[in-house]
Amino acid sequence: ADIEDGSVDNCKIKSQTLSKDTFDCSSIGANKIQYVVEDVNGNKATQEITITIVDEIAPTIKAKENITLGLDNSGSLKITIEDLLSESSDNCTIKEKTLSKQSFDCSNIGKNTVVVTVKDAAGNSTSANISFNLIDAFGNCLCSYAMLASESINIDGTNISYGGLGTYSPGKTI
Repeated sequence: ADIEDGSVDNCKIKSQTLSKDTFDCSSIGANKIQYVVEDVNGNKATQEITITIVDEIAPTIKAKENITLGLDNSGSLKITIEDLLSESSDNCTIKEKTLSKQSFDCSNIGKNTVVVTVKDAAGNSTSANISFNLIDAFGNCLCSYAMLASESINIDGTNISYGGLGTYSPGKTI
């Protein structure tokens, strides 16, 4: 029906067939097929036609919920798509997944938002802002202790003194 554009016969048309009528992702692009019209007397007319198949469906993504990630012992973190997404899919093939930012350090403690983009082989893409909480899992970031200060902070060599709360030295638990 999508191909028929007014086939006629002086008798009655018995059938209209295509040499191929099922297409999928492996058919993307130009496909040459035969269109055959047969009348009730068995006379046939054949026309070669080109059907172009396109993928216009963008991938889908689903973010994980309540994401908390921790810095490593050196105070850094490199995230991956798998850290943020619970699922990504496409009707055909996913070509690439990208993050707007991958590396984090002590200056990023707290809420962070990155853009995750998933692109399929046809160039369709989906992007989403995904937020996560970054924590100082090993207690190596000065910034995480600076947030505890109620008055003032004094840094002297490897010690940090903050008003009313005590002194922190590397390896000491507060």
